[in-house]
Parts: sequence; structure tokens; C-alpha cells
Amino acid sequence: MTDVIVLPGGRHATLAPHEAEPIVVWLKSLGYDASVVTYAVNARHPLRLRTVRDSVRDLRNSGESIVGVAGFSAGAPSPAMQP
Repeated sequence: MTDVIVLPGGRHATLAPHEAEPIVVWLKSLGYDASVVTYAVNARHPLRLRTVRDSVRDLRNSGESIVGVAGFSAGAPSPAMQP
């Protein structure tokens, strides 16, 4: 199964709740496993990137072969930095 990591936006000041759990519920209704990853909103690079990489690594180590990352607004640059 594909697991999707959801990174909510929030203007680099908070994590927007409407871009978190509702997205997870929607993805699960489509048949995906999904979870919200909480990241440091005021952190300098590369802390946010490390958080995403660690989450992807943990999912792959637990047996997930396909991991997707969906970022919204302030959460969008992190998936774009994935190798």
C-alpha cells in the first residue's frame, strides 16, 4: 500500500489544522495510508528537510515500498527538496 505523509501549511508560524487531518481522512477514503507529520515551523533549513527524510525513512524501514509526500503552502517546499 502507498503511505502519504501530509505536511500542512501555516504561514511558517503554525500548522493549519484544515490542511492536516481532513487531508488524511480524504486520502484514506481513496485507499491510501496517510499521516500528518508535525514539523518545526520556525526552524531554519535543514531541520524541516531532516524531519521529512526521517519520516520517509521510518516508513520505508517499516515495509512501505511507496511513500508519497503532500505539502501545503509553507509545508510545500519540504517535499520538493526530497532527493
